[in-house]
Amino acid sequence: MKAWRIVPVVLLAIMVSCDEQKLYDHYQHTPLSGWARNDTLTFLLPAVKEKGTYLIDLGLRINSAYPFTGITLVVEQYVYPHASTTLLPTAFSRDTLNCKLFDDNGKPKKEGINLFQYNYHVKQFNLSPNDSIKVQVRHVMKRESPEGIADVGIKLLKE
Repeated sequence: MKAWRIVPVVLLAIMVSCDEQKLYDHYQHTPLSGWARNDTLTFLLPAVKEKGTYLIDLGLRINSAYPFTGITLVVEQYVYPHASTTLLPTAFSRDTLNCKLFDDNGKPKKEGINLFQYNYHVKQFNLSPNDSIKVQVRHVMKRESPEGIADVGIKLLKE
């Protein structure tokens, strides 16, 4: 293939990938034998460098042992000024995500072999320089410790 044909494709890929900037992307493991209801996962996101609009997304990985068609998660976000969690948060938000994982026939809504990866948008924030966010995630399922949940993650993107 000629080089003049490759250049526009590479430029287009660079432009598309620069729409959102990933600043944080971290997963925490949960016991596959059962994630206890009172076991809250905490993510401390780094301070942002510039003012702007930021997005928080949640990632969820389950295996085929998960016994339900969905999961309900509570996601709490605390915004702290000046990258300090010793000060009181300047903003607090609590979102309840009702995540549908399987269709009505019991087929996973995502492709996978051993694990199925799901991603959900949680919240959009307008942040100032040096603001940081603490995110806490817990499930509110009727079963105390549903099995089959492998990982829960948080991603912070600059819009």
